Amino acid sequence: MISPENLRLVMATMCRSLLRDPSPTIRIIAAETLGKLGNEDAIPYLCQAWRQDDDINVRLAAANAIVQISKPQQPMSDAPKFDLRGAQIGNLADTVQGDQVYNAAASHDFAAALTEVRQLLET
Repeated sequence: MISPENLRLVMATMCRSLLRDPSPTIRIIAAETLGKLGNEDAIPYLCQAWRQDDDINVRLAAANAIVQISKPQQPMSDAPKFDLRGAQIGNLADTVQGDQVYNAAASHDFAAALTEVRQLLET
């Protein structure tokens, strides 16, 4: 576990790198690190990078980190309450695939798209 003092130092360093480092790779790593830290204090800096960075990959990493902080994932050890795999649910033909729900009508949702990209990058 990281101490509060060290967390503040890491946060300050990552926020500074995100907004000021000349290397897009460093800025992407900073955004990813801020997302993994999960501290809501990073959101204004991530929003600034998302709106202003010239590199699209930095902007996507910042947006992904915002989603990651705003919507933490359920721990893998938690079992789903109901086993709905393969079930047809609702009028929009939601299909449950494993522990995930896919809704064709919501497939263009930006946050969901970013989450899917993040999951692909993690594999």
